[in-house]
Amino acid sequence: MFKISDKVVHPKFGIGTVEAIEKKVILGEKKGFYVIRPLKPTPGNLKLNIPTEDNRLRYPIKEEEISQIEEILPLEAKDLPTDWQERSAFVEREVNTGDPYKLISIISGLEKEKNLSSVEEELLKSAWKFLIKEIAYVKHIKEKEAKKIIARALKKGRRSEK
Repeated sequence: MFKISDKVVHPKFGIGTVEAIEKKVILGEKKGFYVIRPLKPTPGNLKLNIPTEDNRLRYPIKEEEISQIEEILPLEAKDLPTDWQERSAFVEREVNTGDPYKLISIISGLEKEKNLSSVEEELLKSAWKFLIKEIAYVKHIKEKEAKKIIARALKKGRRSEK
């Protein structure tokens, strides 16, 4: 269970801060909600109400894990389905988890593909964006620097394949 002021990551909404934990009555049933303020300001200072039982909410990765990511990324290319529709569905499921290790695998796998569909290209961009934002937040660096970390690891992987 998260506490007030905890930093959390949601796969759809990114990083935010738990500002409150509230109980609300929904259809006659009392339910718990985390009130989360997204890290990036939103129009109208929108706050998210995420059910406390939403198991997709997690803490950001630890800084020590980023060096693991740098080591894993070149090695982690997942064998993706060859049929583009199956591959797109699989990639979408993995990207929507927001799990940094699954994102690594997807980035590494899709970066090796020659012919991506437009859907896959968008999912690849989404995976890059999500991972970049989390690494930048955790390491207290600019997103441009976080992108370089990922790109270096991918390049290292391509060199080791030759």
